[in-house]
Amino acid sequence: MTRVEEAQVTLTIPADASYVRLVRLLVASSASDLGYVYEAVEDLRIAADEAANLAISLCREGGAIRVGIFGDDGAIAVGIECPTDHDHAEFDPLAWQIVAALTTACTVSSFEGELRIFFQYPPASK
Repeated sequence: MTRVEEAQVTLTIPADASYVRLVRLLVASSASDLGYVYEAVEDLRIAADEAANLAISLCREGGAIRVGIFGDDGAIAVGIECPTDHDHAEFDPLAWQIVAALTTACTVSSFEGELRIFFQYPPASK
């Protein structure tokens, strides 16, 4: 997985659910700029919401959530990272079903005190 600091667009927010709307807005706006149709933008917005909420729930107290948008050849990928004290990270089953249904690939990992969530969506039809 590529690190968030390598993304074309990044956003850092406090690990607080009241800021999730900024993540949804960033992802939806980026997808729209890449030419995705409304349905795809909505899929990505919902996936971003689930991923951001997972990150917030596992983020170390006082930590921040970092979001990165990667756009390459019309495709989009989203990375979310935060510091964590959890050795194992996973979505709850319903959230996982939602993200899996809406994206082409999603990974969740926790390594050396860092939670990483990465998902992608196929290129926009032109």
